[in-house]
Amino acid sequence: FMLEVHERLREERRKEEGDPIPEVAKAIAEDAKLLAFDEMVINNSADAMILSRLFAQLLDAGVTVITTSNRPPRDLYLGGLNRELFLPFIALVERELEVVPLNGPVDYRLERLGGMPTWYVPNGPAATAALREAFFRLTDYPVEDSAHVPTEELAIPGGRTLHVPKSPKGGGV
Repeated sequence: FMLEVHERLREERRKEEGDPIPEVAKAIAEDAKLLAFDEMVINNSADAMILSRLFAQLLDAGVTVITTSNRPPRDLYLGGLNRELFLPFIALVERELEVVPLNGPVDYRLERLGGMPTWYVPNGPAATAALREAFFRLTDYPVEDSAHVPTEELAIPGGRTLHVPKSPKGGGV
């Protein structure tokens, strides 16, 4: 999403007609009435500042925003560089969106892993083998059928392509 926003901002800046964020928000609002983000992560202060202004205008334009995160809004970008620049976005989320904690008793992803670790270092053959085992435990493909797991080429902004060597269910990202 942010790659697309940055591309739209670049296009608007080329016009040299002032603040590009209102025009980008207007264009997004014309294209989408609902924005859904699964596992929202903000990892730099520039994006945080853009999102705060962009989301305020999207919400004013009537766009519905749904997002999930493993953290409550107040913990997003915790410890990040220049986090104070992100605080207006957190305030916006807490003020304008309904925050619903879903702290169920079972994390089904971890249950399906059956106690396997979720972090492997150092990188190398042992880590690759462990990740392969975890991959097949989390998917519906049996290990012995690994040659039949489809691959996928995903178009990403900037005219680039991301090769996904194993893409269960062909769902992309």
